[in-house]
Amino acid sequence: MGGKELVVCVSAMSGTLRKKYAKRLKGVGGELTLEWSDRCTCLVLETAVLSPKLLICLAQGRPIAKPSWLDLLLSQVEANKKRPHSSGEEDVTTFLPSLHEHLPDVQSEVMPSMSSRELLPRNERRSLLAGVHLIYVIKSTYTKSEKVVLECGGTAEFQPTLTRIRKAVSAAKERGEKPVLVTGGV
Repeated sequence: MGGKELVVCVSAMSGTLRKKYAKRLKGVGGELTLEWSDRCTCLVLETAVLSPKLLICLAQGRPIAKPSWLDLLLSQVEANKKRPHSSGEEDVTTFLPSLHEHLPDVQSEVMPSMSSRELLPRNERRSLLAGVHLIYVIKSTYTKSEKVVLECGGTAEFQPTLTRIRKAVSAAKERGEKPVLVTGGV
């Protein structure tokens, strides 16, 4: 999960709402952030939009939920007068409420085949790209995607020329990996 502390990453949330949650989180010893990191416990957003933040969270098997879930979590913690990391022994996961009724909507134009249920944490995503080596021809796409590929168990590299791409494909095959050429942007 994210460790013993409560670090909530938010996306597409109004400044007013962010300030409200930041204050409540601080009151229980937690933290609000706009950038995803390995310290993050969960991702909170109203609508799931395809982004590196969402993909890394999915790959790491962390909860993705609507703000209503965060309200429930904070209410539970505040009612118990416990801080999720104050004892040094208790993991924050013991405080997490069920996600089933608090899953974000999925932006269907961007991810037409994905349902909200697919946002539930699943550890098998960590090996989704095991044995796959992605070779990118567009540097910006590689930069945006590399962490997601690694989180899903794959490998990646950027190669700008046909000669270097051919060498990368051969090297991947020699290592027993399946080379995949990525020619589009993210």
